[in-house]
Amino acid sequence: MARERLENLIFEREEEYDPYFEDELDRRRPRWIKERSEYFENYDDLDFVTHFRLSKPSALSVLDMIENQLEFPTD
Repeated sequence: MARERLENLIFEREEEYDPYFEDELDRRRPRWIKERSEYFENYDDLDFVTHFRLSKPSALSVLDMIENQLEFPTD
């Protein structure tokens, strides 16, 4: 079955209706979005270093160096 689907994709053939495949699509895990944590505010200096292996001033320095290269989905 997987081979047939692969061949259909490669040779751009029309796929036959497959109810089993439809059921598989419906059983995807639900997507959930996790809130961003404010690490600079929530972690003290020791916890920050333990979590990121970088001090807060060092992290800010790295961010200053790369901030113009970062892309954000929203402004």
